[in-house]
Amino acid sequence: MVIMVKKRLIISAFAVATLTLVASGMFFAQGAPVPRESAYSSYVYDANPALQNNYYYPLADYAVVRNGNPVSVFTSIGVAEFAAGNDFLIDDTMITHEDAYSYLAVHETMTTVVEFEAKADNSIKFDLGGDTGAIRSGNAILIGGEDASGVFVFPPDVETAINGQEVVFDVPADSVVIFRADPTPDKTVGSAVAGERIAAEMYLGSQGDYLVEDVVAFDNVDMSALAASDKQVDVLLSGSAAGKAVMLHIDGVYLDYGSAEDITVMLDDERLREADDFSEVFWETGDVPRYIAVKTDSGFDVAVYIPQYQDYVINIGSAERDLGIDGMATMLAAIGIVGVAVLALIRKD
Repeated sequence: MVIMVKKRLIISAFAVATLTLVASGMFFAQGAPVPRESAYSSYVYDANPALQNNYYYPLADYAVVRNGNPVSVFTSIGVAEFAAGNDFLIDDTMITHEDAYSYLAVHETMTTVVEFEAKADNSIKFDLGGDTGAIRSGNAILIGGEDASGVFVFPPDVETAINGQEVVFDVPADSVVIFRADPTPDKTVGSAVAGERIAAEMYLGSQGDYLVEDVVAFDNVDMSALAASDKQVDVLLSGSAAGKAVMLHIDGVYLDYGSAEDITVMLDDERLREADDFSEVFWETGDVPRYIAVKTDSGFDVAVYIPQYQDYVINIGSAERDLGIDGMATMLAAIGIVGVAVLALIRKD
């Protein structure tokens, strides 16, 4: 399994970077431990951590929010090779630290993902908090307690060790470790991630009048929003994965429809077949793309199975939109069949 990390561009020229970051709403967080809270997680970050027992600890007291309350997941996260003093960059949906040794990102979206990419051989250690335990499951490591759970995913060249309340990853250069928390007790998506059935997960929201996107790629796949409105959402998809699904979490500011029955999904110009549930999409292995959409409290969750990846546009919009020539021909043919059947019944009577 190849895991790709969606990067943020950091401009080296200080004056240009300052103007750009101010204009975009991004800024640098200064050294010294800083507590941080979001709707989905809370933690302390430190751009200048001290070396303790062969590890630097840039993240501590990492908790996920469940039913309005923080649930401890990691007491600390340590990195063996770390350039202390390099500030964290705060973006719309994440904070990141990048140096010559690694790239570390904390996503502040509903799955509270932590990403670590090694630029040179490195090691990252997660100290489990509360009643959290860890267990291997295939090519993944599951963690969980009474109130929260999640999964670590990583490629085969990453060596792992579970030592009591410590989970350690020896990460060679260019490899990645991703932790994803289950946002609800339903672990359907998390299980599919652990089973290497999801290529990428996207979050679409807004900040004022601006569209905000966040992508976590578990495979060699990229996703980016082309447009989003109350009528439709268009996402550009590219990559080289085969036979896996992508997951989209779309905020309620977009797709102003009352239920999942009011929308449909198209892949380029092809209207996709709707599946019965998420598991059918995630564990599909055939040659026919399909989708499932579910109305949530915060918007829509949409999963799309892609048999073979290339450059596609995923279009999510009204189920009553123009069908196009091929779709219209199919519809007219169906109407014709129904008309013949009705005429036959009339003649029979």
